[in-house]
Amino acid sequence: MTRKSTQELLELLKNSPSLGSYLDGNAADLNSRDLPALLEEALSEKQLSKSECIRRSGLDRTYAYQIFSGQKNPARDKVLALLLAMELPFEDAQRFLQRAGYPVLYPKNQRDCAFIYAFLHHLSVLELNYMLDELGEQLCT
Repeated sequence: MTRKSTQELLELLKNSPSLGSYLDGNAADLNSRDLPALLEEALSEKQLSKSECIRRSGLDRTYAYQIFSGQKNPARDKVLALLLAMELPFEDAQRFLQRAGYPVLYPKNQRDCAFIYAFLHHLSVLELNYMLDELGEQLCT
């Protein structure tokens, strides 16, 4: 599914007869804070079970299931651990963060650089944490 660019959405909004019609017609392209639905969508695309994703993420099992159910609103690092566990490509992880309302990874930030490197080189959360530790940064999980 191809998403509309920001410029395309802006043009549609400018020409829309009402905000409601714009929102209704472009809901699939708008950012969403419905984290559980976004996670379920990503799991489905990767054909990965929740339990396997959670195991790979290194997150506490109960806490991770609460994220998936919407009972917990996790910090960005927890979401990134799940995305790494899903083995999402870097660009997909960036889009996911945007859609979920989290800041994207920023290559001028040392800690974010470690996450970017982990996505680009298909590292596990454990391998990422080794890098973070070597950099003197807080661990991911």
